[in-house]
Amino acid sequence: MRLFSALFLCFFLTSFTFIDSSLKGSISIDVEGIKDVKGEIGILVFNKEKGFPSDEKKAVLKRVVQVNSKKMNIELDPLPYGKYAISIVHDINANKKLDKNIFGVPAEPFGFSNVDKVYFGPPKFEEAQTMLSSQKQNIVIRLIEAF
Repeated sequence: MRLFSALFLCFFLTSFTFIDSSLKGSISIDVEGIKDVKGEIGILVFNKEKGFPSDEKKAVLKRVVQVNSKKMNIELDPLPYGKYAISIVHDINANKKLDKNIFGVPAEPFGFSNVDKVYFGPPKFEEAQTMLSSQKQNIVIRLIEAF
């Protein structure tokens, strides 16, 4: 009887794990630190380390939004529950890329989920990851200026 109960419990828990992986939720991003109300906010969402933070081809979601205020809230399309890392760029001149100075340092503001400061390059996926495990998750991304 105990064996039957243990098998039933394992099957029961496995079934819910399967159901949870098919659920979707949305991420709501509050973007803070916008100084110039012009240009676009480019967003890349990754579910794996490969490609993070800038390879658009490896991103599971890409979004571009016009900047219309100094604080913005951006709703992302529903995503399956799981781990994600998000990178954003305030493309002030709307040229569809992160402009850099002659030393390769970003000349436009950028930001990452769960990271407020960067020192020697972008964060790793693990540092920026956030767990989506509910119908709606709110996160704050503060823009960073290299200079």
